[in-house]
Amino acid sequence: MKRFYNKIFNKVTRLKLPRGKTAKFFLLLGAVFFSFTFLGGDFGFVRIWNLHQKKKDLELESKKLQVQILDLQVEKDKLKNDKSYLEKMAREKLGMVKEEEKVYQFVPTPEDSVATPQNELPQ
Repeated sequence: MKRFYNKIFNKVTRLKLPRGKTAKFFLLLGAVFFSFTFLGGDFGFVRIWNLHQKKKDLELESKKLQVQILDLQVEKDKLKNDKSYLEKMAREKLGMVKEEEKVYQFVPTPEDSVATPQNELPQ
């Protein structure tokens, strides 16, 4: 077995590395490959950076949604337990009134809805 490793080691040490233009070509090819691998591709720096930014955005959105959930739970509890808050919401959002109350609605007339210029006021 030792003899086998010695034979391979001798072959590797006798290899002549390319000189001149071929060495520059392979060096340039290696640099381009490394650059593409580092900057592009599935595991490249740019993709990892974009995924990191997306993760930050999603975490921020998640926190905002958690706050919104808490606000809605507080409002739900108010609607269940606080009769005055329930009445207030019914009046404001649904326009409801009590039976003994009178409702006055003011409907604008067509003359009121048309604005007249200042210089054409009736005399």
